[in-house]
Amino acid sequence: MADIFDVFYKELDSLSEKLFFDIEKLGTSLSSLSDTEIVALGRQIDLFAELQNKGFNTSFQKLMNGYDTQAEEVVNRYRSIFADKPELARLNIDAVANELQLLRDLDGEALLGSLASESKKLESSLFRGIIAGETSTQIGNRIKAQYGDRILTGDARMIARDAFSEFSRTSTFKVFDNVPEQRFRYVGSRDKANRPACRFILDNQKNKRGYTKAELRSIGKQMRKGELALPTFDTKKKVFVKKKQKAEFTLKRFGGHNCRHTIVAV
Repeated sequence: MADIFDVFYKELDSLSEKLFFDIEKLGTSLSSLSDTEIVALGRQIDLFAELQNKGFNTSFQKLMNGYDTQAEEVVNRYRSIFADKPELARLNIDAVANELQLLRDLDGEALLGSLASESKKLESSLFRGIIAGETSTQIGNRIKAQYGDRILTGDARMIARDAFSEFSRTSTFKVFDNVPEQRFRYVGSRDKANRPACRFILDNQKNKRGYTKAELRSIGKQMRKGELALPTFDTKKKVFVKKKQKAEFTLKRFGGHNCRHTIVAV
């Protein structure tokens, strides 16, 4: 099942293709202008605004709705768990909801900033070529070699996706801040691509009933010290082999960049 970023990036790539097509046409038309006209037009062109005109705002809003849905699910999960135990529901859930809204807005602003920055780099690359006397073909080939048809490249995409994963984990832990006995199950893909840290937690039988936040933090500390025998996939034997090794595991990042796992309150 496609997640919200799969959908967002698919739509963004479609919009980017249209934008790059327009840039190619623009390069051809600008090459016939005088130096004065090129400068004047260069001050007016805004490729990020063009991306928005092509429908980016709609795609971005759907992504932000995904954040809202995630926060709502976490809050509703909290309420359902303590529906018959009001004496344990000690958290000001409205205040937490406002904090989650702040994180959501900041992540959105960061993503918009990345796109705006890449758009400016595109404008700079376009006009640098024109002013240097490159042909439209040369400009197009150079930009294509740098970007392909994607205005947002791999690293920026990973950062944005990681930000959402951290939002999901942070929000789940946050709503249960005042319930230290609450347990969480580690969920997600279980395959040969698993990192040693993630596989250890997935395989540990305690995962069936869940870990407390303190237990997960303690496990992470042990992993960073290399005190645990962690399973690593042996490509020759086609099995996971356990050995003591150091691994990075934190409550925000879990197994690291692009970690596919999350937690669910139980």
